[in-house]
Amino acid sequence: MLTWGLGILKQQIGKIEAEMNRLGIPMPTRPPKSINTPTNTEVLRDELMYRTIYMGVQNFLNEHQRTMLMMKNKRLQSLFLKMQQAEIEMYTKLVSYGTLKGWLQIPPEYKSSS
Repeated sequence: MLTWGLGILKQQIGKIEAEMNRLGIPMPTRPPKSINTPTNTEVLRDELMYRTIYMGVQNFLNEHQRTMLMMKNKRLQSLFLKMQQAEIEMYTKLVSYGTLKGWLQIPPEYKSSS
């Protein structure tokens, strides 16, 4: 799942960079190619990583929507709409996976008082 998500991100980065070049927008400086990772990966439990990614996808659903609404350029609106659709697909798969693993919290059921 992580590999699939990383592939989507790399693809989206390429599209955004291509549009920035086309529009003559200067690129920000790139982060380093590698970073030091902790040697004790036991603290990085699967459920913790899942919840972090799940919250990130939820946040980006809002971010893509907000960005798309600000765009006046039809080409950029289309680009961000496609990114939104990919994020929705990723979210759907994450919900299915989290449900299967029992990691999603089920909200309580409220019964009507009448």
